[in-house]
Amino acid sequence: MEFFSLIVAEINLIALIMLINAILKILIMKIKNEVNKVKTRKLIDLIQRVEREPEPKFLWNGIMEGSHGLIVGHPKTGKTTFAENLAILDRAGKVNHLQRMKVSIAK
Repeated sequence: MEFFSLIVAEINLIALIMLINAILKILIMKIKNEVNKVKTRKLIDLIQRVEREPEPKFLWNGIMEGSHGLIVGHPKTGKTTFAENLAILDRAGKVNHLQRMKVSIAK
């Protein structure tokens, strides 16, 4: 009798290990699915979202408020002077005075 109870206990242990293994596989699959899940949105929702956004405020000649850029050129062509004057006029609220200047902006 002891022999049979030992076999039954071993079979129960194997079944328990198999059950735990199956549960772990399911959990791993769920985690992978959550990581790889792509969020999709309807096109009309994206269009409405863009329409609700306020129009961008341009500081001067195509330069948007809050944007970043570079002032580049050959040495000794006035890049630093231009940047300093732009910052001073911006702080004084007079950036509009630069509208009359012809400055090319790289696209």
